[in-house]
Amino acid sequence: MSRSEIANNNLKIIEPRGSKELKLLGKIRTNTGIYFFIKNMMDLKKENKTVSYTDIDIVYAEDREDFVKLRGFYVYKGYTFLAYTPASKKYDNDSNEYLKQNSYNYKSSHDVIGQEFDKIIILVDNNFYYDSKKELKGKEHPNGDYLFENLLYQNITRIKEKLCIIVLNNKDVFEKLIEIKEKN
Repeated sequence: MSRSEIANNNLKIIEPRGSKELKLLGKIRTNTGIYFFIKNMMDLKKENKTVSYTDIDIVYAEDREDFVKLRGFYVYKGYTFLAYTPASKKYDNDSNEYLKQNSYNYKSSHDVIGQEFDKIIILVDNNFYYDSKKELKGKEHPNGDYLFENLLYQNITRIKEKLCIIVLNNKDVFEKLIEIKEKN
């Protein structure tokens, strides 16, 4: 949900009288390793199950040029790059360097709602950090209504088989993700 949907309490507005809210406990499309990795990635306090994380690659890019090369390598291997929804339709007007896609053919968070992919690439850059509660958070999105952590979750839960996370110039988050993977 976006900020405005949360502020407007949309869930209560659309909830019919006398109904009961049920929560989906897991994602059906993901394999067990990816499911538990995502849970641990979003909240470092979650129990780290002993499952295989062999379907997850975590790679580090020092700069945008490294990122473009890594993204190209994984696209060549059949992965689909899922980007965060930009602030506006004119991608080049976004103030955030990450959102400038240089006319690369990609799908945004809003483009992939309800879809699934065998292999995806996600970029985690300096828009993400772990807070004092050890939860993955996002900085302010150029579109004040979007939340980076929700866009990330939307993208990362589209996966069925293999995940590549390219961490761009964010050593703190990279180290924590490697720690999650190495525990297994």
